[in-house]
Parts: sequence; C-alpha cells; structure tokens
Amino acid sequence: MNQSSANQHHPSSVDHNKTQRSSTLNRKYVKRPNSKVIQSIAKRRAEDLKRRQAIADRINREKLAAFKKKDTNVAVKKVKKVDNDPVAPAPVHPYQKVAKTRAAQKNITKEQASAKELKDQAIKKALRSVATAEQNETKNPIADITAKRKFTAKNIVFALSATVVIVFAIGYFIKINMPNISVQVAAMQAGIEGKYPTYIPKEFSLKETRSETNKITLVFSSNNDHTFELTEEKTFWDSTTLLNNYVKKNWEDYSTIREQGLTIYVSDSNAAWINNGIVYKINAAENFLTKQQIRSIATSL
Repeated sequence: MNQSSANQHHPSSVDHNKTQRSSTLNRKYVKRPNSKVIQSIAKRRAEDLKRRQAIADRINREKLAAFKKKDTNVAVKKVKKVDNDPVAPAPVHPYQKVAKTRAAQKNITKEQASAKELKDQAIKKALRSVATAEQNETKNPIADITAKRKFTAKNIVFALSATVVIVFAIGYFIKINMPNISVQVAAMQAGIEGKYPTYIPKEFSLKETRSETNKITLVFSSNNDHTFELTEEKTFWDSTTLLNNYVKKNWEDYSTIREQGLTIYVSDSNAAWINNGIVYKINAAENFLTKQQIRSIATSL
C-alpha cells in the first residue's frame, strides 16, 4: 500500500492550509434597483400622506363646527329660559307669618289706644272748659281786682327786699376783699407778687398801702392808735444772707424760729424772713407783738 492511499483514508493527513472559495453571492452581480421604481414609491407615499392629512383636516373642521353649533344652542336655551321663566316667590317661613300677624295686631291696638286717648283728652278738655266758665260766672270782679293788687304789692316788696340783701352782700364782700384788692393793685404797681396775710391780730386792720419799685408796705392800725408795718420786697438773698446782711447789722439780740420750712428771725416785736424770693419784715413798737402772733402772720403769707 502506497503512501497516497494511506493519506486518503486518514483524515489527519488533510492539508488544512489550502484556501476554500466562498459561496456567498457577490454584490457586483446583484442587479441595482431602477430609479423610476424608487420615484414611483416615493410619489405614492407622498400622495398617501397628503390624502391622510386632508382627511384629518376635514374631520377637525367638522368637529369644530359641531362644537360651535352646540355652544350657540346652549346659549340660546339659557337666554330663553331667563327671559320666559317667571321668578318664583321665596317661600315665607312660618315664624315670619307669626311675626307679621303680631305686628299687625300691635298696630291695630296702638291705633285703638290712640283713638281712645284722643277721645279722653277731648272729654277732659270740655269738662275743664265748663268748670272754668262756671267759676268765672261765680267770681266777684272786685275781689279779683283786690287780689291782683295784693299780689302786685307782695311782688314789689319781695323785689325790694331781695335788692337790699344783694346790695348788702356785695358791700360785705367788697369790704372783706378790699384789703386784698388794695395789696394786689400795689403789687402790680411795684412789679412784685404781693400777698395779704390771712391772719391779722383782732384789734388791727389795714390802714394804708404804699408801693415802690420792687417793694410794697402795708400799714396796720388798731383802735388804740397802735401801728405796725409789714414790708414785702423782692430779693435774691437767702436766709443766711439775710442773717449776715440785715439781722446782725440791725439787731443786737435776736432769736430764730423755724416753722413750716421758714426761718424767722425775731427781735422784740420785729421780725424778718424770706419766702419764694421775697423778704418780709415786720416793724413794730417794742414788746407790742408776741412771738406767736409773728409766727401766725409769717405762716399765713
């Protein structure tokens, strides 16, 4: 057996490096499509798309027309319903019926009462007229004239009495307030805020008022011809300055009284103190005013 036959029977002896030819169809042998066919297909597709678009447009127009027609019909129906249908009256609540009935009864009662009152008033007026006429017939004219004269005289006496009382009251008021008025006038002339003491010893009264620039002097006298002076003068001193510049220079012996925030320097019946920018001085005869009287005068200003 030769070597060639051995290779035929044994597959392992096949030569694998040998190239085999492909059985796939070669494209250069495939027939190219015709351009007329392609154009025909494209044209047919375009016509088909155009026809579908036309059908869609027609359907949309029909739907829009139907919708507009429906809205118009609804609006017409609504207008007709508003114009033709009458408005039904609102039902009346039972409570409202009862309230109206009671109000009507009250009005009737009031009208009846008013008519009755008018009738009663007319009857009373007629009765009063009759009674007045009867009284006028039974009256004595002379007695009426006498009564009128007596009434007029009483009025005159009462008016005169009232006038006299008023005049005396005004005079008493002026008498009481005349010293205060005089002091206020003098203070206005002097340009200071003058005061009249609310306490004056019983036997004294205001006799004279004198005014100077920034100073007034009140002169008080008694039935025994005793007098003392109260001066009020504007100053910038205080109690210490008053002590050093006036008290120590004019009085050898003095005492100090402190009352209601005031510092009062006293020497026999003379005194001096300061209150609200005004220096007050009392000048009197020796041992004529007591310390208690001086204290009362100072605290009353």
